[in-house]
Amino acid sequence: MSNPTYSTHDLTLQGDGLALAARHYLPAADRRGPAVIVCPGGIGTGLLDSIDWLASRLAAGGVNAVSITYRSGSPIDDHRDIKIAFDWLQKQPSVAPDSTAVMGMSRGGTSALRAAALLPELRAALSFGSLTDLLQHVRGVAAYAPSRYALLCQWLGGVPDERRAFYEELQPISHAHKILQPVLGIHGAFDMHVPVEQTLWMNEALKRHGNPHAEVHVIPFMNHYGDVTPTYSFGFDLITDPAIGFLHRHLSH
Repeated sequence: MSNPTYSTHDLTLQGDGLALAARHYLPAADRRGPAVIVCPGGIGTGLLDSIDWLASRLAAGGVNAVSITYRSGSPIDDHRDIKIAFDWLQKQPSVAPDSTAVMGMSRGGTSALRAAALLPELRAALSFGSLTDLLQHVRGVAAYAPSRYALLCQWLGGVPDERRAFYEELQPISHAHKILQPVLGIHGAFDMHVPVEQTLWMNEALKRHGNPHAEVHVIPFMNHYGDVTPTYSFGFDLITDPAIGFLHRHLSH
């Protein structure tokens, strides 16, 4: 598929003995530039089409983007899948050295932040509508949405108090002291699926641990999937415009 400002092709990423479906969005500009690994949401292995709105806009904004899928429905190894994509990007002639970031929506943003803590070679991390404190969220959802509580506990392999160490390993807020890269947390003010406090708390934790480049961008009236209540439309550009600006500020040489 092609666009005046970028082209795309599907590919298979190889690593850890796995073959993971991915999609590369290549900007039309004939020069090396920054790159971002784009991580989808959901509790399965991820759908490339579900995150096309993000990856395509990043590429149109001059950023190499590779959207990925996961080896498992569990997020425990998502950072390893991000590393596979990172290694592939470093071999691409369109990608400038030392200029690869990671960005994700919902689960993808949670894993992007955790990956930044575990993979210092990533130069920045961005999230949209993402959980950062799993223990707080899953405990809190039990009373007002029992069916969602059950779904989250199934996804995470048990209730929070029985699997506390597992939850703490997954939640980015537990790793805030290790995230030294620039971070942009984007969140919809009307997100009732993952409340905006999750991003605000993460930002506070990053600053408390001395990260000088931790930013938050809250979008009025926006819900979890980028839908904006007053207009009954999707505000994808409201998400991607600040993300593209952030990436160029911190990754362009």
